[in-house]
Amino acid sequence: MSHTASRETLLEKAVRLEQIQAQGHLFEGQVLGHVVLPPAGREDCLTGNFEDNCISTGQYLGAESFRYAVTGEAEARRRAEDSAAALRKLQVITGTRGFFGRGFKTAASASWDEECYFFPREWHQAADYRWLGDPSSDSFNGRTFGWSCYFDLAADEEAKRQAADDVNRVVSQWVENDFRLIDVDGRMTLWGNFNPCILEEDLNALQALNHLKCAHHITGEEKFEREHWRLIRDFGYADRAMVAKVLPHGSTPPWDDNLGMTALFHLAQYEQDRALTGLYRESLARYWSALKDDPNPFFQFVHKVLEPDSELHPGTLDWFRDYQVRRQKRTIKPRYPEDAPGVEAETENSPHGFLRNYWMGRYYGFIRGDD
Repeated sequence: MSHTASRETLLEKAVRLEQIQAQGHLFEGQVLGHVVLPPAGREDCLTGNFEDNCISTGQYLGAESFRYAVTGEAEARRRAEDSAAALRKLQVITGTRGFFGRGFKTAASASWDEECYFFPREWHQAADYRWLGDPSSDSFNGRTFGWSCYFDLAADEEAKRQAADDVNRVVSQWVENDFRLIDVDGRMTLWGNFNPCILEEDLNALQALNHLKCAHHITGEEKFEREHWRLIRDFGYADRAMVAKVLPHGSTPPWDDNLGMTALFHLAQYEQDRALTGLYRESLARYWSALKDDPNPFFQFVHKVLEPDSELHPGTLDWFRDYQVRRQKRTIKPRYPEDAPGVEAETENSPHGFLRNYWMGRYYGFIRGDD
């Protein structure tokens, strides 16, 4: 299948990319963000980098939730339900209540690609599945975004109950672990620190407040609101959120900006305290000072949702028109030893980011159906 098409509308492009997503980047609702294509990879696409599958699945859950809210299509709701099930499975498969993995696949034993990416020692066997551990603040960010979009836009009452159960398990365990993500080995994950006594990254203060605010919104549990206010009152998390580091436009990749804007999106909308919303809008203004010239639709749309009188970057629609699914031919080598031979392969990245941006834009009326 060709990944390019001329003179197609953005809706036609979204439909085409949805097919690519379904054919090569979904497994039991989980987004396979970076796959190694056959013949080097498996025919079922379960070869590749699973490190960002959790955050990608949450973003795709958001995409399909927006899509369902716009179209009412049964397929959109089904795909949202599948990705919601994948987020739940990412928690259950670890065998540890409240702890979640980065990704999972069916496999009876280790495969060569597990040695080639950043966490080669974090793979675990669970019956017929293998799952990747050591989740990060990024993984947590995607879960919270996806569950919040799904809860608000696409979940029926039973699905809301399931969402609340999963969120309650994960966020409760995180709070009980002193705001740290604790792996199955009992140690804090590499990028799992939100603890106020050892926190060095102000961005994680912003994300922590968002996790608690969204957990309260989804579950109705007052304990999350109490913890939210404790971090603000006793540890200055709202002030720290306001000064989270912002990367200038043109930085490659602007990963932290994506995490910050994702956290602000729901946090600023759910918060009712006027003093706090003022701080969060100051944080948004800091991000915007660096990102206003970036046509990335997600940045543009989050800002306009929270600041409705703002103008979108004139190149926002061009971002969609220019978007292509990324394929790359490369030599994939094990991380250790350094002189190990590599595998010649072609990789492909998932188009879930386009779909999240497109359907978010449609939902808020920033994109017309005939654009």
